[in-house]
Parts: sequence; structure tokens; C-alpha cells
Amino acid sequence: MKSYHNRIVLGIGLIAFLAYPIITLSSFSAVSPTKKTGSPGDGNDCSSCHSSFAKETIQNVLSTTIPKDGYTSGQTYSITVSGLEAEGFIKYGFSVTAENGLNEKVGSFIAGTNSTVSNNYIGHAPASTDSKPSWTFEWTAPPVGTGDITFYGAFVQANGIDRAEGDKVKTSALSIIENTTTSMIKLDESDIDIELLDNKISIKSSKNAHFSSINIFNAGGQLVQKTKINSSNLSFTSDLDYLFKGIYFVQLISDKGIITKKIIK
Repeated sequence: MKSYHNRIVLGIGLIAFLAYPIITLSSFSAVSPTKKTGSPGDGNDCSSCHSSFAKETIQNVLSTTIPKDGYTSGQTYSITVSGLEAEGFIKYGFSVTAENGLNEKVGSFIAGTNSTVSNNYIGHAPASTDSKPSWTFEWTAPPVGTGDITFYGAFVQANGIDRAEGDKVKTSALSIIENTTTSMIKLDESDIDIELLDNKISIKSSKNAHFSSINIFNAGGQLVQKTKINSSNLSFTSDLDYLFKGIYFVQLISDKGIITKKIIK
């Protein structure tokens, strides 16, 4: 009886062991993992699960609309992951982050089609089965003085059999400088005037700046409204009809910095 019991326990353990890579890979196929981009701050990449082949470093997978003279604080740029297609693979995934020279996560990602943001990472959601996989998303540049940054990415080419065997992992990095010429001209709180009139925020700037986003937070720090704009006007408005009465913080993101001011509705 004891021998029969031991065989049952061993059999259950073996099934669980064999099932583990399938469960792990399947879950990452739906949503990419975090902390596996191959960046210095992460110290890890997808090869910890997909290790059939030697990891490769590749170029021209990450592309961006950031100009050659560098990113400008508060500006939002498009980033594209492409060029992963390869014969013998039918499923593709990625995970990307951005770090400064101190290996700190910088900027903020905005998800696009079939991608998702988790903390300071963006990745596939779900993995692509397209013959030419491609993802485009956005990144808002960090505050003035952050310095040069690098986008790090880990990319998986999978054979689609829901096991780690036979998959390839590739990593890539794209370094971007900070545009100190434009970043030196900063907006100050005194340059922005915000008023609430008839449930609309009236925003006036005494300095020229390109505004890309208006974020509104409640007193608890929760983001309750995000409005993308594309304005270099010195005066514009934003509706607040549906917000309850209370204290709110209006965050203006521009190419001359980020300004936050309190309003009371």
C-alpha cells in the first residue's frame, strides 16, 4: 500500500512538473511579463523561460518619432516594435522599459493596440500571430534634467506549441539623448493661470509652449480625467461637467515641463 501511495505522489509531482512550463508560457502569451526586458535595472530577460537557443542581440527592432536632437520633457512620442518575423515561428511577444543612466525607470508609457502597460513596462497583450508582427504605442518624456535614456526590450519568437522548447529570445536597446536646448526654457507655475468657469477649465499661459496632455487628479491622487491635446495656443479650455464637487489637481504636460495646480469645483 505504501509503495502504491508513493507511486501516486510521484506521478502527481511529475505531472505538475511537466505542466509548469506550459502554464507559465501560456500566461505570458496572453500578457507579457515585467522585469524581463534585459535592462541593467531588471538584470533579467525572457531567456529564463525560453532557453532552447542562445540569446541574440539585434538592431532596428525599436523605432521612435523622437528627433535626432533628442527628447523634450513632457512631449509624447510614438514607439514601434517590428521586424521580428522569422521562418518557423508563428507567435511573437515583447516587453520594453526605459531607464536613465542610473538604471532608474523614466517616462511613462501609453498602451496602443494589442499592448498593455504595467507600472514602468509595456508589452504584448496578447502575443501576435501576425505574419509581420508590429506594435505601436506612446511614451511621454520625463522631467527636465533626467538626462540621456535608453529603451530596452526583450522579444520572443515562439513556435506556438505552448512550451518553452524551440523558442528564441532576442534583446535590443535604443539610446536617446535629452534635448537640453529646448528643455532649458522651462515653464514656471507663475506662467500658468487656471480658472474654473461654467464647469470648464480655462488655461492661460504667459509663455509659448506646446501642450500635449491635461491630467486631472482628485484629492486622493487618483487620475480621473486624461485629455490629449495638441496645442501651442496661450489659452484653451477643458470640460469638467461630469466631475463631482471637490478639490482637484490639474497637471499640464508640455515641451517646457510639467505644471500642476489645484482647483476647487
